[in-house]
Amino acid sequence: MREIKKGYKPTLAYSLESMFRITANEWSFAILLLIIMIASIRLAALINALYSNHVS
Repeated sequence: MREIKKGYKPTLAYSLESMFRITANEWSFAILLLIIMIASIRLAALINALYSNHVS
């Protein structure tokens, strides 16, 4: 929105360029969330595989 107010025409190249300028804190938070999500899915699958016979 800032670029439009300045009078520039937004382009895909500029959008991709700005995406890679994200700080290291945001990238590390995204990677941490990804690891937590993968671990929780694996844990849920393991619990389901081990205890699915006990549920009636």
